[in-house]
Amino acid sequence: GFNVSPAFSAAMLSRITAVIKDFCGLNSEEAIRKNFVLIYELLDEILDFGYAQETSSESLKAFVFNKPVLTEASPGSGLLG
Repeated sequence: GFNVSPAFSAAMLSRITAVIKDFCGLNSEEAIRKNFVLIYELLDEILDFGYAQETSSESLKAFVFNKPVLTEASPGSGLLG
């Protein structure tokens, strides 16, 4: 086993949230539900065998082929920012 820096883990989760927001427009429960396949594909490209690979939204556009399903923002719907 090995130790992972808590700062790295927090930064990685923050970056994943930002990438999902870049692709889906907003991070709400409805957006995540409607874009599950897209988010799964993003996570597959970001994490390879548990190791962080690519976290740039621009670079990921070349590897991700699913299109986002846009959702309306409703009051109080913000789940992750």
